[in-house]
Amino acid sequence: MKYGATLQQRSIPEWGAYNLDYNEIKNLIKVRTTRDQAQAISIPGQENEGNGLQEFENELYAELREQHQRIDLFVQSKSGEIKRKLNHLHKQVVQLARHNNFGEQSWISMRQLEKYSKVEEAVLKAGEEIQSLSRFVGAQRLAFQKLLKKYNKWT
Repeated sequence: MKYGATLQQRSIPEWGAYNLDYNEIKNLIKVRTTRDQAQAISIPGQENEGNGLQEFENELYAELREQHQRIDLFVQSKSGEIKRKLNHLHKQVVQLARHNNFGEQSWISMRQLEKYSKVEEAVLKAGEEIQSLSRFVGAQRLAFQKLLKKYNKWT
């Protein structure tokens, strides 16, 4: 199956707008490296052998770099969001622990249990977000690898 068709599923569907523009870049590589297309490719032994290929490589590098920066900004933003949530949850746990002096009593009030339960749910949700971010990054990394492989194959 074509990776461009499965990138959306391999990544996180809700974050699809932040995925690498895989099909667009793949098409750019294909068009610029296929003979009889609108732009000429370099022909070995010709006088301007490297010019067309060099221009294409510069264009491809600029596009890949822009995509990488865009994806990196999203990942940094998401990881910062998760980090802030975890710091807030840590403060809540410390505060709850201060209010419960376990040495003096062997029981916890129902209200305190509910607070701990809410914190636990939030921690589990943060863990799911970390897993989602990891899945997203893995899908993007694979997309970059596949594009570079196509470039090497077609040039």
